[in-house]
Amino acid sequence: GRVSRFLCQCSCGNEKVILGTCLIQGLTKSCGCLQKEIARSRFTKHGEHGSRTYRCWDHMIQRCENRKNTRWVDYGGRGISVCERWHDFRSFLTDMGECPSDHSIDRINNDGNYEPGNVRWATKKEQGRNRRSNTHIEHNGQSLCVSEWCEVYGLHTNTFLNRLNRGWSIERSLTTSPRTRGMIQP
Repeated sequence: GRVSRFLCQCSCGNEKVILGTCLIQGLTKSCGCLQKEIARSRFTKHGEHGSRTYRCWDHMIQRCENRKNTRWVDYGGRGISVCERWHDFRSFLTDMGECPSDHSIDRINNDGNYEPGNVRWATKKEQGRNRRSNTHIEHNGQSLCVSEWCEVYGLHTNTFLNRLNRGWSIERSLTTSPRTRGMIQP
């Protein structure tokens, strides 16, 4: 009956007492860290769960495919779908890359699906300008939403819209300098 025990140092740096028979028979290969690593890799497909990119991907899937999702009506309910390739997060990540910190996923064509060529990482401002509900105005051969035109001409959106409501033309509404306390700005 005597059992030999050995104090061994694992390759990860941990020390553990191991039975001599386990060492001789090759039954112990680590302090336990190897088994944890194997289990983690078996249950983790990509190691991104919880990342910003993963959350964007998951929300995209939920909006399009989960009828119980509060946003489903505006996505899956309108026929918007996620391409088959992107049902695998790794493929989505390969195609789109990591989501920048101040961006989220945006469909370029709001009536199109989530698929390569119709999706980008966009800021809130870019997304706001790409809504279905936006009014686009044609001016000088270019179509932009109201907020974009106002930015180009240095106008407040309300100033521009008030001018249009008073019957001004688009040209006059955009190109007339804004007034400050009754004075025209230089």
